[in-house]
Amino acid sequence: MGNSELQPVGKSAGGQAWLLLALDELLAIVRECINPKVSRSGLDRCLRRHGRAL
Repeated sequence: MGNSELQPVGKSAGGQAWLLLALDELLAIVRECINPKVSRSGLDRCLRRHGRAL
């Protein structure tokens, strides 16, 4: 790929698995894999903005 831009998740069954996670569980994954500085409130706002509120 060569760039750091996140790509949209496809419509596979695995792509929707995060919907089953609690906000705190998703936060732990995001901090480990994407951005260690993300805040809980920031992640919550992002999910709400994109229609994925938990």
